[in-house]
Amino acid sequence: MALNYSLASTRKVTAANGIEHAYREVGEGGVPLVLSVHFRGNLDNWTRRW
Repeated sequence: MALNYSLASTRKVTAANGIEHAYREVGEGGVPLVLSVHFRGNLDNWTRRW
C-alpha cells in the first residue's frame, strides 16, 4: 500500500449494474475514509500537480 497518493496505483471495481468505479488506497488503518468527488469529477481532481 502506498503512503503517497500520487504514487498509489489506481484500482477498479465493477458494480452490479456494470458501472466501473476507480479508487486509490493510501495509508494504513482499519476504518477507511471515503472521499467522493463532485458530479463529473475524477481521480485527477484529487492529484496534486505541484
